[in-house]
Amino acid sequence: MTFNIFSKRIKTLSAVCVSVIALAGLNACESTTVHLKERQLNRIALPVFMIKRDIAIEGANLVAFERVHDPLKVVQVYIEDDSSAGDRIKHTAINSKDPSDPLALRLAAQDKNTNVVYLSAPCSYLRDTMFAEGPANKCAKHYYSDGPVSQNVINAYGAALDNIRRYHDVDSFVLNGYGSGASVAAILASQRMDVDGLRTVSGRLDASDYKEGLSAYYEGGLNPVDYAGTLAHLPQYHFIGEDDKADMIKLYHNFAQAVGPSWCMRHSLIPDANDDRGWVEQWSDLVALPLDCHANKQNGKLAPEVDLTPVPFNPKTLDIMDDMHGKGKK
Repeated sequence: MTFNIFSKRIKTLSAVCVSVIALAGLNACESTTVHLKERQLNRIALPVFMIKRDIAIEGANLVAFERVHDPLKVVQVYIEDDSSAGDRIKHTAINSKDPSDPLALRLAAQDKNTNVVYLSAPCSYLRDTMFAEGPANKCAKHYYSDGPVSQNVINAYGAALDNIRRYHDVDSFVLNGYGSGASVAAILASQRMDVDGLRTVSGRLDASDYKEGLSAYYEGGLNPVDYAGTLAHLPQYHFIGEDDKADMIKLYHNFAQAVGPSWCMRHSLIPDANDDRGWVEQWSDLVALPLDCHANKQNGKLAPEVDLTPVPFNPKTLDIMDDMHGKGKK
């Protein structure tokens, strides 16, 4: 796929930069890498009229891509995964943890709603030198010393949502979180009155039970389960890949149990999807599924409606960059 080839080129370039620092200097490598990553983001966002804007947070900016045409309608906000961000405090910028595949942005690009906003993780796309602590490392220590879902991270996204409300004169959001961004979205939804719905994709919804070599994933950070009790009346849909490495369905059930009795929660197991593959191709169908509160009756009593039927896999290619090169068309 064109996108994956592009991502590999970025990784390869970073590796080459490391090997030639002594000969060519760091600045040229950094500027070229940054340029390629900006091209990567623009190639995803610009064809669907999502325009870049930097949103100031404490000590840094969030990179946003926005398409907001109707302030009377809800804004679909996509929050990027940053599960490896805690490692940034151990690295210089040449080993930065910018996402090689900004999957949440690619999901946002498939969303046909009128108002769509993508938010990067704090500290993404900042650069330091190899020989001095600069903005990137300082930012990482501030936001990620406690992992990818610290209180400072939640505060940053809260400030960004406030900024979006003022800038676009909008009133409400649906939060769509991928990976660690799902944890952020769930916690934000529990704390704000302007969130009308929640979707999670391959979400780490119970930090205390997250395994697969990431036992310190939330060490010192926040756990969505601790905030779940306020979400029973919020429409939400949780998407879990059947091929996820971790036992995401268990994490979801732990979270659902913490939410308590509710007929506003739905979840689906998605075939041919894991923690980072198979989502973009299916997202236009998944995002169209009902996001509401709907009760049925069991033995004459109201009971939550749970969708346990996997969504059929849709193999059509929806990657915009492939379309730009004529792929995915018959």
